Amino acid sequence: LVFTLALLAQMTIRPVTVPAAADPLAIFDGWSQLAADIRTVAKEHNAGYIANAEYDTGAELAFYLRDIPVFQTSETIRYVSMPPIDQALLARTTGLYVALPPFKDLAEIEKHYDTVQPVATVWRTRNGDRIKAYSVYELKGYRGGVPY
Repeated sequence: LVFTLALLAQMTIRPVTVPAAADPLAIFDGWSQLAADIRTVAKEHNAGYIANAEYDTGAELAFYLRDIPVFQTSETIRYVSMPPIDQALLARTTGLYVALPPFKDLAEIEKHYDTVQPVATVWRTRNGDRIKAYSVYELKGYRGGVPY
């Protein structure tokens, strides 16, 4: 009970100051602002979809960016009951690839596009304190084959 109360206090009123990058509870923070910043990058590049390799990032972006298709480029077993990715959408629009280092499947993504260019670095933050940096790549010239 004491541990639960201490954890609850740390999550809500933060009696112990911990830098966001070192705080294990920071996994819950900064997602809405990260999604808003990625939406801004998507608008700047007229992106029609967002791809990424991390399950948690993909889930959070899909939740906050409901009007932009978001799909994961790895662990396809998680999505066997979902409809397949719209190949026509990938072919007719520019996309964004959002990734955390190390970029485990960037080389695989590059096989399916004419150009994969870095366009931004977006930080997930908590009250201005940086948690993690996400690299954003522009995907142009989809050549086919679902990129995973």
